Amino acid sequence: MDLRHLSLDIASILDTSDKAVRVFAKLAPSELHAQRQATAVIEREIQQTGITPRYNFRSLDEVLHVSAPGTFIKELLKQPEVIAAARVPETSTPVIPPINARRFDETSIDRTVHPIPPKKRR
Repeated sequence: MDLRHLSLDIASILDTSDKAVRVFAKLAPSELHAQRQATAVIEREIQQTGITPRYNFRSLDEVLHVSAPGTFIKELLKQPEVIAAARVPETSTPVIPPINARRFDETSIDRTVHPIPPKKRR
């Protein structure tokens, strides 16, 4: 496989990972509509490998986002339409953890805690 268009982190993970790998693949411009070109490349790889990936094409920047086993991704990146590829950054959660969080104890409050009364209907 020609690795000139791959980032180093994706080249190493394709050889070591058995689970699904998520990548962004930039496709070369063609006379076909970009969405049709991306679908054609994916369909061709499904026929060759027998693996059905999860994918999404972003028309704003014309990038194909694919999540599939490493064998599918390797074959996809060999296609002449793929000019660049990078691994999707891993994020654990979109929630930012609080700083200096403390457990809450109702007895530490110097006033009584009342439940919130139900809202009045009009």
